[in-house]
Amino acid sequence: LGQMVSSALLPDSTFRQVLAGHDPQRTTVTLWTYPDSFEQFRTVREELYRLGYTSAGRPIPEGYPIGGSPNGSRSSAQ
Repeated sequence: LGQMVSSALLPDSTFRQVLAGHDPQRTTVTLWTYPDSFEQFRTVREELYRLGYTSAGRPIPEGYPIGGSPNGSRSSAQ
């Protein structure tokens, strides 16, 4: 949250620290992405796959706030 992709993928990033606290065999990472960010989405998705995590993509319209809810739908990976 709040990191550029180039920073988030560094070995000591907050993103990686958060990931390390979750079992890849039991965790699906949801990635919300705006239309202008599909290349960054693919970069993160590929790294998650390399680390053993499944991921789900949620495209959202430009300007729409990213957010989730415990009462929302669950993500599933393909």
